[in-house]
Amino acid sequence: MRFNKLSGCCLSALLLLGLTGRICAESAGTTGAIILKHNYNPRAAAMGEAYVAMADDVYAMYWNPAGMSFLEAGEISTSFYKGLVDDYFGQVSYVQPIHDMIVLGAGLLTYSAGNFDLVDGLGNTSRLKAQRDYLAVLSGALKLNPSLRIGLTLEGLHSTLLQDYTGMTGAVTMGITHQPEALPDLRLGLAVKHLGFPLSYGGAADPLPLSCAFGLAYKVLKTPPEQTSHELTLSLDTELGRDTPVYVNLGAEYWYAGLVAIRAGYQPKRDLEIMSLGAGVQLAVVGDLIVKLDYALCLTQAMNHTHKAALSCVLPR
Repeated sequence: MRFNKLSGCCLSALLLLGLTGRICAESAGTTGAIILKHNYNPRAAAMGEAYVAMADDVYAMYWNPAGMSFLEAGEISTSFYKGLVDDYFGQVSYVQPIHDMIVLGAGLLTYSAGNFDLVDGLGNTSRLKAQRDYLAVLSGALKLNPSLRIGLTLEGLHSTLLQDYTGMTGAVTMGITHQPEALPDLRLGLAVKHLGFPLSYGGAADPLPLSCAFGLAYKVLKTPPEQTSHELTLSLDTELGRDTPVYVNLGAEYWYAGLVAIRAGYQPKRDLEIMSLGAGVQLAVVGDLIVKLDYALCLTQAMNHTHKAALSCVLPR
């Protein structure tokens, strides 16, 4: 029975991956919804976005919602930072286990493209907001057994261009995570992101940035419990997107004593973000309340480097 359940889930995941890959290949081209393309997670950014199998925190709902089921306590996160130009990104996210097998989450993401100066035929100038997007998500994860987890995220997008043109759409992100009992230090992840309806502002519609990704993470270093904790995990993602070719991301994360993390990543086929570095700190402040601070520096070619930071709290059980 257990074998049949595992085989059925794996077969369904492979069929879904194949279907999504075919859709991406047949509908390749420019996509809309910038807010869906941006990475709001500094931990993932520091690891070169090799995060599909690593996702096990509040941001899992955006990467691989199955990873939320690793959480044993509620977690909330917030961030706000500047992009490469005059654009800004912000988010607030919350997840909460409600059962040993079920975790629910919700989040709100924002994107602002800054202001745009519009000059009419008489030479009069008016300043408009170039673009303002809001993305609301509801997510859930289910632990089928100790080695197999699934998750689903519902996404609702509202976008406004030049203050007058409005578009709305919806999508889903689905994920599965497998951690073999025979290899507990290995984790495999599969995610299909942003499968939904095109975004239209009343005219031509732009498809959403649909993508399918497979990732693996392997803990290559883990010290015995009686010693000071040292953990090193390496990760790899390969992803096919509707508007991107197949690419591979590489990442690494080292934790010392469960308090301080150092991260690095490499994106060999990305034009902008090529290498990334980052760090994380988590401290117990009052009782079981844990505060986490994550930072990433994304090194880009021919443009200013970007900085990302987020503050998270793991709530008492």
